[in-house]
Amino acid sequence: MTKQNRFSGLMGQVSKAKQSDQSAATPASTTPVKSKSDDYTKLTVYITKALHKRLKVGAAQLEMELSDIAEDAIDEYLSKHLNS
Repeated sequence: MTKQNRFSGLMGQVSKAKQSDQSAATPASTTPVKSKSDDYTKLTVYITKALHKRLKVGAAQLEMELSDIAEDAIDEYLSKHLNS
């Protein structure tokens, strides 16, 4: 078998594995996409790289979206500091 044929075969296997992983890992979502919803607006903030990394790890462990954690944290902060 030539190098080209081995490489082509390997790439075909990788492609099949990716397709299988994607179809198995993509749950059927019933929630609307936030970017398309009139109930949400986009907010851009700057945070340290270290905090961003902690946020991503925490979101993965909690199986939550980053925006949901941020929304909860902002709501809690405002409730605590504005007494409303």
